[in-house]
Amino acid sequence: MLRVPHKTHATSLENAGSQNKVRLLEGVLDAAELGLIAIAPDGRIAVWNRWIARASSIPSKQASGKRLERLFPEIVNTRLETAVTAALTRGQSSSLSHAFAATSLPLVCDHQDRAAFSRMQQSIRVEPINIGDGQRHCLVHITDVTAIVQRERVLQEKAKRCQELADVVEARAQELTKSNEALGDFSYIVAHDLKEPLRGMRMYAQCLSDDYADRLGDSGLEQLQQIDNQGARLQDLIDALLEFSQVGCVDLALGETSIQGIVDEVLQSLRASLEEKGVSVRIPEELPNVYCDHIRIAEVFRNLITNALKYNDKDDPWIELSWHHASNLKGGVDDDAAIVFSARDNGIGIDEKHLESVFGVFKRLHEREAFGGGTGVGLAIVKKIVERHGGRIWVESEHGVGSCFHFSLPMKDK
Repeated sequence: MLRVPHKTHATSLENAGSQNKVRLLEGVLDAAELGLIAIAPDGRIAVWNRWIARASSIPSKQASGKRLERLFPEIVNTRLETAVTAALTRGQSSSLSHAFAATSLPLVCDHQDRAAFSRMQQSIRVEPINIGDGQRHCLVHITDVTAIVQRERVLQEKAKRCQELADVVEARAQELTKSNEALGDFSYIVAHDLKEPLRGMRMYAQCLSDDYADRLGDSGLEQLQQIDNQGARLQDLIDALLEFSQVGCVDLALGETSIQGIVDEVLQSLRASLEEKGVSVRIPEELPNVYCDHIRIAEVFRNLITNALKYNDKDDPWIELSWHHASNLKGGVDDDAAIVFSARDNGIGIDEKHLESVFGVFKRLHEREAFGGGTGVGLAIVKKIVERHGGRIWVESEHGVGSCFHFSLPMKDK
């Protein structure tokens, strides 16, 4: 029987085991979803995996023993050479990442005459490794981040366009603010200039009526009365226009304010009118404090209560004032921390097609003298005051059943 020396047999097993380890290592490298290049202690390529072979069109066997910078001079630069040297000599890891490290720098290659690997944008990591032979090798991880970079560029371009649009919107907003201020000033000046000649016109009509009544007769006196009536209406419109313009021109005196206190004051001032029409006012829960202009918000409640009082034909008219946190009320209020106040009544209601237009300037839904007349500016003023506070106002209504006006106010200073 042929005997194999034990040492020789052991050496053969060791060689076989080493080959198996190499094949296992190659299999592990090839299975990776990124590029892996093993660099030998002398700085030459020991092996690279299938990912690199596909990307570069160079098989691993052809690359073995060569220097990386000779194969890809357009990719390998001083930073990568320094990182490989640091890994081999000092066991130091390095990241040459496009986007994943604070000190990251992209390795961007764009050579149309090279393979796809040369045009790839990569994130590179260099790690020292020991494979048991006492010498230090290093492993270069290469990840294709081309798609990530492209997405980043798209996002950056979108962000740039959004910023440009924001700048345009801001510029337009500033122009609109100046235009509104100028319009407010114009309205104020024009209204003042109109009041004096109007006052004179009404005075002369009254003088004619007093001094020449016997000569004018009934027909003439009636015409003078019409002149005075029209003048009185024009006077009301001018006063309403003045008030509307002042809402945008006068700075708000903001501070923490008791809404319950405001409502009590308004109800006291309207007490006679409420009692005359037999209107009951319900306040289920004490109204909270908010951050607002006391005088302006008093105007809001006065207008809403007066409207509810005026446009009610029921035998038992009522008005209910309540409040809710914006987060608990469906109304499209962006600020969940805001308070939403509601003024509900059982009046004549508003047709659905008019729910938005009721807030327009000089907008009336009925004949001029119906329901006690009016200029049609009250709700426009309310809307302007609420919006100047950063709030929103809207109305829910059913014709013949009643209406509910909601408006939001900030709970505290922003």
